[in-house]
Amino acid sequence: MKKLKLITGFLLMLLWGCESDINITVPAILLQNDSPEVFDTIPMKVSEYADIDGVQQEAVFYRWVIEDAQGGVVKNDFPESKSVDWVPDSAGYFTVKVTVGYEKNKNVTVQREVKVSESVLSMQYKMAGHWLGTGTLWYNLGDWGLDLFIDSTGHYYGTADYYSFDPYCEKGVFHTERLDFQNNGYLDSCGVPGNIPCQKLQVTQLADNVGSGTFWSGYQLVEDGVMAMEGCVDMYLIKKLTISADGNSMYFEFKDPYSPFDEWRAKFQFTRE
Repeated sequence: MKKLKLITGFLLMLLWGCESDINITVPAILLQNDSPEVFDTIPMKVSEYADIDGVQQEAVFYRWVIEDAQGGVVKNDFPESKSVDWVPDSAGYFTVKVTVGYEKNKNVTVQREVKVSESVLSMQYKMAGHWLGTGTLWYNLGDWGLDLFIDSTGHYYGTADYYSFDPYCEKGVFHTERLDFQNNGYLDSCGVPGNIPCQKLQVTQLADNVGSGTFWSGYQLVEDGVMAMEGCVDMYLIKKLTISADGNSMYFEFKDPYSPFDEWRAKFQFTRE
């Protein structure tokens, strides 16, 4: 009996000594898009390899997490898959991490920094909201207050303290125009307070997180008190559009698209209400 125990113990020691450890190669995170923008779909894949005595070992799990520049978790509800997709909803620097797990409680974690830039779509989206601010005209007519609403498509409406030389006109925004043709041929130009659907602050380009685009100004044509026409015209170019990192302040300028000079005609500073 004693001899049998010795033999059994020897066999267990032999088997233990023959068991090889797992050899893990440091993984790499692969991104299909190396210059992603906000709202892009970013396919991500981890390249990994592990073996025991040359025999490849399959991973048991993949655990992905995205952290912001301060180390806060932005997203960690990815499927436990070798390949996943990430759609960032803000610009900045992020750290992509993935932990790859194998049998025998072996795992390895690798990370990669990713810079996400603003996009035309994200800048347009960040403009949405209720803004209070000030407008300034280049020909020194002073500043005026603005109370402005913008939706996610750039459509705007609101009121302004300064809107026309005529004190009897209703308050409009950005000098939107109302033309009244009377029987006597008199032309009365006033601001438009109405919510004209085509009025837009439209972002079309982005460079270094500074936007530019087109200002579509609304107009109404009234003949003898009856609405004859309503529409919009691309009155100004939008330049130097910037929105603070916290999204609570905004600045942009209007430039005459037909002027040979690169000078602003009006500039605006807003704070989110």
